Amino acid sequence: MHNKLSHTTDAELFGMIRAPHTEAERAFAELYNRYSQKLYLYCRKVLGNETDAHDVFQETWMRFHTAAQRGTGVE
Repeated sequence: MHNKLSHTTDAELFGMIRAPHTEAERAFAELYNRYSQKLYLYCRKVLGNETDAHDVFQETWMRFHTAAQRGTGVE
């Protein structure tokens, strides 16, 4: 199945997270699929252990999602 969002820019996806529920979920999922592995590996490298990396990884995505819903930058 072809992912219609695969050619959508990150900025467009970020904006779509404020859209109606289904579209927002799809936009967030696309961004997560694009960046989650690299982000987790970065957290793991910087923090040096799995537990802390997992916590920071989750916190990062939660803050990202909140910022996208508000239409602001990630703080």
